[in-house]
Amino acid sequence: MRKQNTRQVQIWLMLLMVLSAVLLGFLIVWLVGGQMPAGWSRRQIVLGASDATSTAAPTPRSVQARATDELLPTPTFVPVTAETLPPSPEPPTEAQPTPTLAPPPPTEVPPTLAPTRPPDPIVPPTQPPRPPVPVTGSRVRLEDGAWQGSYRQARGYAGRSATWIYGTGTPYHTMQARFTLEAPPQGTAQLSVEGMDSEDRTKTPIEIAVNGTPIYRGPNPLPNDDQPLATGTWATQRWTFDAGLLRAGENTIRIRNLAPGQFGLPPFFMLDYADVVFGAASNPPAAPEPTSVPSPPTPEPTSAPEPAPPTPEPTSPLPPEPSTGTSRQIRLEDGAWQGGYRQARGYAGRSATWIYGTGTPYHTMQARFTLEAPPQGTAQLSVEGMDSEDRTKTPIEIAVNGTPIYRGPNPLPNDDQPLATGTWATQRWTFDAGLLRAGENTIRIRNLAPGQFGLPPFFMLDYADVSVP
Repeated sequence: MRKQNTRQVQIWLMLLMVLSAVLLGFLIVWLVGGQMPAGWSRRQIVLGASDATSTAAPTPRSVQARATDELLPTPTFVPVTAETLPPSPEPPTEAQPTPTLAPPPPTEVPPTLAPTRPPDPIVPPTQPPRPPVPVTGSRVRLEDGAWQGSYRQARGYAGRSATWIYGTGTPYHTMQARFTLEAPPQGTAQLSVEGMDSEDRTKTPIEIAVNGTPIYRGPNPLPNDDQPLATGTWATQRWTFDAGLLRAGENTIRIRNLAPGQFGLPPFFMLDYADVVFGAASNPPAAPEPTSVPSPPTPEPTSAPEPAPPTPEPTSPLPPEPSTGTSRQIRLEDGAWQGGYRQARGYAGRSATWIYGTGTPYHTMQARFTLEAPPQGTAQLSVEGMDSEDRTKTPIEIAVNGTPIYRGPNPLPNDDQPLATGTWATQRWTFDAGLLRAGENTIRIRNLAPGQFGLPPFFMLDYADVSVP
């Protein structure tokens, strides 16, 4: 029994020596290299052989179960891997700077020559409005220097001072002049313009307004400038309008160019001066009243017309007048007008047709004519007639194919007193030929005032001519 115990003690001592040697080897390696096998910690090494024994060696009870003469397995030596040192960092290689190439010299570009063109017009500085022209009597003269908004040059044109209005694309498309009146006039007034149109064949469309109310809108009726632009073709054109458009105080006449265009080129409107006439100066003088000196009895004049029951007008319209002649002038006699009152014996040696107030069935008359092709340019309506004998002018409207070309007081002279011979005269209106068309056309004249049959205010017509280019 004692011999068996002695053998067990020897085995335990040998195990302790082996374990101590292993632990000592690991400790030396750890102290020298600072590393240890995976899964080991410093705590496990410090604990010593007792802990190592509890984990690696078998318990005494298991040893007793084995055969007495069984030898313990020889412990396997675990080689220690030498520490792998990290590679020494190489010194950074300084990047050699890339030599900078000098930029190539710039290529010289030859200067671009600007196209040759006429110099731009010198825009005059903005000036304060000119004072209105004072009026003495019944006429005011508006020289070219009194108009603002237009282009004016000191040397004028064709021996005269002048001012121009050019197309709507320029700052010189509208001109206006101002004047003052002490009291509002009555009756009929007249605007007279001395000027001309541009040299191109197309007439310049213009608008003329009195205190903002248009009195004319259409092609410029003044003659075209001549070629080769030597002396000009100065002429006078008159427009009659209701004096009620004027007022006491400041008044303005405005003329506008309605066509697009450039500075210095057609279409343009040129003005030398303008006159505004109103009151007695704008109306023809009335015939003197008969004196009270006894005179031989005079036959009773035939009034125009007698207030007898009118003859009913035919229900079927008259055929349109054909366009004849090389001059393209259509004569519309009084018998060609429908809607007015016409008597067979006429008046003052002429046949005639009347239109009376709006309260009668004879307040509008119209005539028809045909054209083979639509004309171009400027057309003209010429009327031979007169106004009623009262001093108040009859307000009328004239329209071509439904488009008014005039609306205002009748510019024809008043009938004379004592209604003996009449005061027949001719009045012309210019209008855009584009209002006419191929085929049937209509001219219409209306009396705009209220009135009774056979009494003023009325409008009397002998004939009319339509001239087309």
